[in-house]
Amino acid sequence: MSAPITSQSGLARLEGVVGTILRAGVLLSAAAMIAGLVMLSMGQPNAARVLNGGLIVLMMIPSARIVASLVDAIYRKDKLLAFATGYVTLVIVEEVIKKIFFK
Repeated sequence: MSAPITSQSGLARLEGVVGTILRAGVLLSAAAMIAGLVMLSMGQPNAARVLNGGLIVLMMIPSARIVASLVDAIYRKDKLLAFATGYVTLVIVEEVIKKIFFK
């Protein structure tokens, strides 16, 4: 059984990736919500969909962080973290599938 790789550079890389995911998600969400508000003020019929899309992106940011942590844990061969984040990812996917298909 090999020990997990926990170098500082690996953890710094993960923090950088997670930071990029968070920034990109927030910017994309904000852009969608601003566009939705502009569309709403102009009376466009699809404004609610754009606003909802922005909110969905905002809600997906934590899930994207978990998936990034899972990929990094697998890359670093950290079995405990990979198992834990993999389990959390499966629970999230299961709940999304249940909400979409089994309302």
